[in-house]
Amino acid sequence: MPETFAVVFKKSWSYFRGHLYPITISALVFGIALYSAQSLLTHGAMGTVEDRFSGLNTKKMQEYSQRIQQGDQQALQEMMTDIGVTGNDGNLDEEKMKNMTRGFMISLIPAFSMFLLMSYLLSLVAITYYLVLALQKKKSDNALVQTPKYILPILGVWIWSFIRSFAWIPFIGVIPAIILGPRFSFAGVILMKEKKGVMESVALSYERTRGYWGRITGQLFLMGLCVFGVGIVCTIALSIIGIFAPLLKGVLAATLVYCYMAFGVIFTVYLANTIMMYPMKPQKVTSKK
Repeated sequence: MPETFAVVFKKSWSYFRGHLYPITISALVFGIALYSAQSLLTHGAMGTVEDRFSGLNTKKMQEYSQRIQQGDQQALQEMMTDIGVTGNDGNLDEEKMKNMTRGFMISLIPAFSMFLLMSYLLSLVAITYYLVLALQKKKSDNALVQTPKYILPILGVWIWSFIRSFAWIPFIGVIPAIILGPRFSFAGVILMKEKKGVMESVALSYERTRGYWGRITGQLFLMGLCVFGVGIVCTIALSIIGIFAPLLKGVLAATLVYCYMAFGVIFTVYLANTIMMYPMKPQKVTSKK
């Protein structure tokens, strides 16, 4: 009988605490990298705004802002006229507004795309590292050294699992993705633990989770709720820190993202171990004579 959620959670938390040092250091490194990517995106967005409104009088725009905050409705009309989104009749020109918004969004695509790419790569490296850390046999093993050789295979597992889960959406909707997705969640564990190939790992994950969809989905959901609860408490604490040290708040917030990720990976490994120990055999259909 597979272990209950309480047992899996307790073991995962114990392992997390036992490896708190490498998890914290790695989360800090990943967090700083993520925060840097966020800062570059923000800087790019601000630069885009400055470029698009470079011809405007900054001092005048500040005056408009102060007047608007004081409730001066005429200030908003004057500001829109200076920006150039009002027609000859003084009313808002929706076409000009749409064109300005569209141009602004298009100019943000390069910075936003770079941010998404960096976030995805950081997640790939972080999850691979935490998988290696969760599956290492000795605490003295260097998970960092083992991580690079698994990055591309884990990426392959993600892509193949995504294809098998979501390729059906254009034809029969999202239901297959909801049913199939959780059953591929152990593919990375199988790949590292049993040294299987990408496609074989995904296929074995699907095979060994037969009959356990509800348990897997339920326990992962409960784990997510617990992490979410901790996240709310941390967010409140960070909001207080942000009043005095905004930079520190940003770095800590990004670091906590990877701490949550580390616990999620460790929990998934323990859940995979307990479920795959008790595979459900397909029932044989016997014909009556």
